[in-house]
Parts: sequence; structure tokens; C-alpha cells
Amino acid sequence: MKVVILLVILFGSGSCNWEDLFKEALKDVGTFPSPCQKAMLRMLGDLIPPKLDDLWALKMIDSASKFPSGLLTGNFGNMGNFKECLDIVSKDGSIKGKYCSKSGLPSSLTDGITDKTLNKITLFQGKMSQPIVQAKTGLGFPIAVCLPHQCSTEEINKMIKIFEWSSFQCITKEDIERPLSTGAIIFIVIISLIGLLMLASTSYDLYCRHIEKKPIPLLLAYSVYTNGKKILETKPSELSCVNGIKVFSMIWVVYGHTFCALCMSPLVNFFDAVSYINSLKGMVVHAGVFAVDTFFCLSGLLLTYTTMKALHKTNKFNILTFYLHRYMRLAAAGQAYVALNRVGSLDGIRIEELD
Repeated sequence: MKVVILLVILFGSGSCNWEDLFKEALKDVGTFPSPCQKAMLRMLGDLIPPKLDDLWALKMIDSASKFPSGLLTGNFGNMGNFKECLDIVSKDGSIKGKYCSKSGLPSSLTDGITDKTLNKITLFQGKMSQPIVQAKTGLGFPIAVCLPHQCSTEEINKMIKIFEWSSFQCITKEDIERPLSTGAIIFIVIISLIGLLMLASTSYDLYCRHIEKKPIPLLLAYSVYTNGKKILETKPSELSCVNGIKVFSMIWVVYGHTFCALCMSPLVNFFDAVSYINSLKGMVVHAGVFAVDTFFCLSGLLLTYTTMKALHKTNKFNILTFYLHRYMRLAAAGQAYVALNRVGSLDGIRIEELD
């Protein structure tokens, strides 16, 4: 009896109308139903009456979005339970969970917003607080459903006709747990070798200092201790004040990006974030774009300063050497950052969506 009551509550409180969903999915079932229709038929059969020894169908409804509380504080939607959905496997292993989500508002509310108007609206100006603009830019009311993995994104979009101008993005457990690519493995090996070199070089450096022995300079190339001292020491010819400006600028940029990333995700108190961004304190956030300009200014200043110093010594300027030096200084760090970002937690994840 408790399971039946729970089932009624889930059907009644879900933001997705499951009755309409099943009608839409099964309306064209003929002699040869599609794999998705077969799975939906089985899901319906396992729900009514519910099978107590295999609750996979009930878990799919349980892990889907529900009507959210706190709408007046900006909690526009519930994203369901991502992990519960992906962990769903029927007793015979033939059906697995597929988590699908999208965000937006009904097209009737967004037709009045033109692309030209949207281009003039930016997050840092605090104009993204308008819910209609949120919907046009991928935010708005989020909705998530959990369905059998046999259903494609195209079939799910036909079954659930909400926010029709946007498409569901779907993912399964297999998409997350895909093996590392060859490039990722090669990069991890290279990074590991560099880490071992740093450990060996630093250990050798500290050992030589401990026994007061003169080290071989080549073996100190990867020493964290020696290189760290060189990086942190200040020379009389350097513009040391620039380092302080860089620190403040970096803190400013990171703070602004952190707030921006939070606002691009579903929030339970979105209106509080909007109030903050439009307040005097929030000026630090939406004026953060100017922090990037300080890096352009400092880069040009330091480049000119070092070039003028070199010209003063040699009275020669080789443009090929100049560009090669700049490339070698920037490319390696940039490539390492891109590779680390790729090999991180998002590596190998494939999200199924319509083109």
C-alpha cells in the first residue's frame, strides 16, 4: 500500500506529465514497435502494478524532476537525481537509465525577444536577471527526466513537448565511464615522467645541500627548490610593483568567473544573486571584465620594457627570434593547460543531443 501511495505522489508531483508522456510514446505502437516503445511498454507494465522485487521503473520516476519549492526566491526548477538515474539497471540487465535535461521557457513568452536585443544584453551588465532572457540563452526553467536507454534524443523530444525550441541533452553511465583516449594516456605518461624528474632533481638538490656538496648544474634543471628561488627572487632591474598588480587582477578575474559560472547553473535563490549583481557590492563582479584589460596593458608594458633593455645592450632586433621566444614562452604553458583541462573530469564524456 505504501508503494502505491508513493507512486501516486510521484505521478502527481512530477514536473513532467508522465500520463501524457506514455500516451505520446505509445500512440503509434503497431505490430513492430521500436526498441524505445518496447522499453516504455515494459516500464508502464512494471509501474502498474509496481514490482516490489525490481523497482527500476519506479526509480526512473523518482529520479526525474519534481515541481520545485521556493519559486518566489528564483528556484525555477528541480534537476532530479542524476546519479540515481544513471545507476538504474533492471533485474535482467536489459534496461538502463538515461538522464535527459533541458532548460527554457514556453516559446509564447520568448517570441518577443529578438536576437539583436539579446546581443546587447550581457551578464556583467546585470541584464541576465530577466527570466525570458535566461530562457533564450539556455537558462530558465530546467527539467530533467529519466527514461530507458533505448530511447534516442529525437524520440524523447517527440514524447516530451515542452520548450520545443530547445533539445534535450541525454547521457548514460556508459558515456561517463568511457576509457581514456590514446592522447589522454600519452599526456598522463608525459606529465608523470616530468613529475618524477622534478622529484628526483629536487631530492638530489636537497641532498647536495645537506652534505654541502657542489651539485651538477644539469641535474638541477627540474629542481623545485632551485627554480622556485629563481622565480621568487627580485632583481633590481625588475618592475616589482607589476607583480602586485597581477595578483590583484588574477583574484578579480577568478572571482568574477566563479560568480558567472554559478549564475549559469540552476540556483535555488536566483533572485538573491540578481539583487547582489545589481547592488553596489556586485559592481566588483560585473566590472570584472576590466580586470582582463590590465593583463593586456601589463603584457605590453613588460614586453616593451624587456625589448628596450635588449636593444640597449645589443642594439639589434631580430624579429624571428622575437616571435620564436614569445611562442616558446606561451605555447607550452597554454598547451599544458588545455591538455589538463581535457584530461580532467569531463574527459571522455559524450552528451547525446540533436544537431
